[in-house]
Amino acid sequence: MDDTTPSISHPLLHRWFVQYNPLYLLSAALVLGGAHLLYRDLLAAGYLVGQLGVPAIAEVYAWALIAGAALLTRIGTLRPAVLLALLAVLFQGDLTMLVQTSVYLGMAGNLALVAWLLSFAAKLAALGWALRLRLSRSAFVVPLLGALGLVVITRSSATGTTTATLVLGATFFVVAAAGLWTTREVTSEEPLDAWGRTVLRRGLTATWATWSVLWAMHAIFWASDRGVSLGVLLPVSLLLITRLAEREAHVWGGVSAAIAWTWLAQPTTMALTAVLTACTLALHALRARRRAEQQCLEASPAGPYREPNDWEGPGDPVPSQVDFGLAPAAARRRLLTGTLGATYLSLWTLGWGGGSLPAPMISLEVGLAVVVVFSWVRLGVREPLAVLLAVAGHRAAISGWMPGTRLEWGLASVASGFALLFASLGAAYWLRPREGSDVRTATLTGGETN
Repeated sequence: MDDTTPSISHPLLHRWFVQYNPLYLLSAALVLGGAHLLYRDLLAAGYLVGQLGVPAIAEVYAWALIAGAALLTRIGTLRPAVLLALLAVLFQGDLTMLVQTSVYLGMAGNLALVAWLLSFAAKLAALGWALRLRLSRSAFVVPLLGALGLVVITRSSATGTTTATLVLGATFFVVAAAGLWTTREVTSEEPLDAWGRTVLRRGLTATWATWSVLWAMHAIFWASDRGVSLGVLLPVSLLLITRLAEREAHVWGGVSAAIAWTWLAQPTTMALTAVLTACTLALHALRARRRAEQQCLEASPAGPYREPNDWEGPGDPVPSQVDFGLAPAAARRRLLTGTLGATYLSLWTLGWGGGSLPAPMISLEVGLAVVVVFSWVRLGVREPLAVLLAVAGHRAAISGWMPGTRLEWGLASVASGFALLFASLGAAYWLRPREGSDVRTATLTGGETN
């Protein structure tokens, strides 16, 4: 036997057919293509087994991918295990369109949908077990919430186009906000070296990106098929983008743009945009982003074939960890005041379709006044008074209490000038420095105190 004949232990063959085996990708492509061909022929023949059996084939194959990833992980070939796990992630995205198809299948479709949701949750847990990963509660709940969201928007088509549009916007916000305002932490059960941490981070990035793209494609396909306007997603996206804002002013700019766009272009969705604005401001107040920088560096592989002990450094900085907590007290008061105002706007414009503004609601104004008084008296928070003053100003304007002629505006201007003068003098007298106080001493000495 020729000693030069390559064997399976040859490094190049090992890399091509063990570490970088392209047959895994070919296998997934064949299954997906074959399922598509089966589905079209069986659907044309009118067989229910085609409409439900083909998605079942995809589910079985996804479970086979997870089992394969578990086997490869436990025999120490982690790279192909990660590849199989990513393929399983892809098949999690309902590539056979079962969620949309089940709407037309009656009770059989409902049962299949329940089975798919249960399998979806089970596969999430199985993926973590297969790769020996620990999924935080948010890492498990967010994708499950996305699957439920797909079910909700597809089932809303029976309620009419207007309601379906509102459901699409609300569902998109809930799913995306759940992902943006949680850590979705996934950690390894076993210690990882520098390259292992890099692979984990990149794999998670690919996973979330894949699911996000597939979710958006499902939603867009359903909306275009049902004639549902996608314009509602623009103000919702403006609200979600504020999660990346580094300054409070940028948050206010984003929510203001969302309200303005809805007011001008889609007034029928004003109530939805306003309530989602309230949720956004509340999230910024109660779950403000806090970033803890990490200074350690990852090692980088030296060559195109990356081995566990083949490094050159230093490599890329480790991305900083994101945590959430309460916003500073002053910012929190302002943001929660905005939440109150947006909630009022949502209730006030409920059912409004554009044109003239809705008439003021006494019950709503009284409720707002009660909240403002309670905040001031019991909590010592005065910022909500601005919302009440704005509402009172609107009522005064539409009730004819505002000046109408040039003469009336002139008299009002003069009276306001005198009122501001006397109010300023009164404030200066009330807040005057007391005899012997540090403030008085600093004032007399030009700002210097002992």
